[in-house]
This record gives sequence, C-alpha cells and structure tokens, in this order.
Amino acid sequence: MRTERRVVAFIGPPHSGKSTILYHIYSTLRRRHVRFFLQRACPDGEGIWTAETPGGRDIARQHKRAVSQFFSDFFVQFQVNSIKQLAKTFQLVLVDTGGKMSDQNRWILAVCSHYVLLVSSSYPASVRREWEEFAESCGLKKLAVFTTTPENLSEVAERILKLL
Repeated sequence: MRTERRVVAFIGPPHSGKSTILYHIYSTLRRRHVRFFLQRACPDGEGIWTAETPGGRDIARQHKRAVSQFFSDFFVQFQVNSIKQLAKTFQLVLVDTGGKMSDQNRWILAVCSHYVLLVSSSYPASVRREWEEFAESCGLKKLAVFTTTPENLSEVAERILKLL
C-alpha cells in the first residue's frame, strides 16, 4: 500500500464491471486487513450486498430502474461531504460513481484525486476517449484504464490491487 492519501474514483459506462471489480478489491483488502473505505456514491443501490445476497443482482437491477431519476443535489452534496470527511480519516478511499457522465458525477469527482476507468469491450474506442476526457476535465490523475470482459474481471481487479 502507498503512503499518500488517495481518493480513487472508479468510472466508466454501464455494464463495464465496476461493481464486480470493486467487490473483489473490497474482499481482498479486507482479508489483508488494509484500512480503507469504499463509498458507493451512486443512487443505483448496488453494493457489496448485490454480490453476497442470493438474487441480489436481480433486485439491484429492479431498484436501479426505479431510482434512476433520484440523483438529487441533496444526494450529491451528501456524497461530496462524506468523501471529504473520509479522506481525512483513511489513506485510501474507493469511490463508485456509477456509469454516467453527468454534472452530478462531475461534482463527486471534483473531490477525488485519481481515477480507474473500466470500459467493456462491447463499447467503441470513442467511449473510452470520452470518459478519459471527462475524468481529466475534473482534475483527476489517471491510475489505470482497462478494457473489461465478463471473463477478465478478476484479473483486472488483481492488477488494480497492485496499483493501490
């Protein structure tokens, strides 16, 4: 683990494996007794429970459709304030921002220091460039960019762990 404080945003379009990869990273860091925090800064309802609960992914998909319009200013301000406080307490804060380039995510990314971009191989190369430009316009430093497939998510998570 590095000694400088990092607030690492996990970004990328929908269905690129962000939640799955973060679950793997979360589980590994806990087993290693690393002091960190995973902040789910997206109102889609996904979290560790989706991987650990029978039927969790299906429930999360239904919830996501129901709350897709609830990325309110109040929610975003709460996330921004939370991330600022967490960064004072933890050397490493991981932030799941969800899969949209939006003003709300821009506000959240503004309090992060680095980004990991995950883009499914099903997206054209232009999507990767758009996400990189979005992250850099928020002042984030690139930690890593990965093209994901359903088969390589564990491998990508292991590679990210080496960078944290």
